[in-house]
Amino acid sequence: MFIVFLLVLQLPLPPDFEIKGEHQAVRKMAERGRRILISAFGENGGREHVAKLKAEKSRWQPLSQEERKETIEAEYRALELESLLKRPAD
Repeated sequence: MFIVFLLVLQLPLPPDFEIKGEHQAVRKMAERGRRILISAFGENGGREHVAKLKAEKSRWQPLSQEERKETIEAEYRALELESLLKRPAD
């Protein structure tokens, strides 16, 4: 996983990687990302957000393209209706 991360970021391995077994730049990036997630979602909110994303992924994966399209359209229509119902009467 770590090597894949390095390939995606196109970061070379540091010369002391074999000795230390870590990549300081990647570690600092991960720490910054963690702080951003915590500030955005709270201490446990990040984990909850990831759990919601995984649940959403497992909901969509088994659907065919046609089923996905129908689901998106149905959810859009529901949002439109909800929006109309919330509008104050003139």
